[in-house]
Amino acid sequence: MNIRLPWSQLKEAFQGEWIELVAYDWKWGDAKPRWGIVRNHSADRQSLSKLIESSPAVEGALILYVGAALGAVTHEASAAAL
Repeated sequence: MNIRLPWSQLKEAFQGEWIELVAYDWKWGDAKPRWGIVRNHSADRQSLSKLIESSPAVEGALILYVGAALGAVTHEASAAAL
């Protein structure tokens, strides 16, 4: 894709998906980035990982889920189930 989009457009375009941001503006303490450039995206995190692995590495890239919070892990045993 490689188009710089503000968070409002990222949220609309990729709702319910995992995205790889290769450039972004995300200030410390903010809950979301102000804008980002998406290189890969998928509704499934494993599929996204495969896309990323087949692409050249980008320093500073991050993976982000766009949608409702998936919930926090509150116990080590719960984390093992993920």
